[in-house]
Amino acid sequence: MKRRKPGRPPRDYSDDRDVVIAELAVALQTLGLSERVAFDFAIATTEAAIDRPSKRPRGAKVGLAVGYVLPSGKGGFPGRSRDIRRKLKRGKLRPNAERVLALVRLLHRKGGDG
Repeated sequence: MKRRKPGRPPRDYSDDRDVVIAELAVALQTLGLSERVAFDFAIATTEAAIDRPSKRPRGAKVGLAVGYVLPSGKGGFPGRSRDIRRKLKRGKLRPNAERVLALVRLLHRKGGDG
């Protein structure tokens, strides 16, 4: 009989949905965005829905501020980005380098048009 290691078996992160967010955030960081802004933007564009802003920024005109809300049960932006960053730093999420490079090229090309 084969002896197993005690404890919970390691989780397989190969099909984790957070890989898409991590790839987009890494691509945005390469273009000069800060880590926090890149992860918040990646989460907002992939998971969040537009909602009323919880706070109005100073000097914002009425109707220009936009808020985002995550689907129920997902927590808030700081918690989601912290979880994804933790998975990246521990090596559990492995973004595809070719996809990240393609995203960087696409974003760089689109940014130069404007």
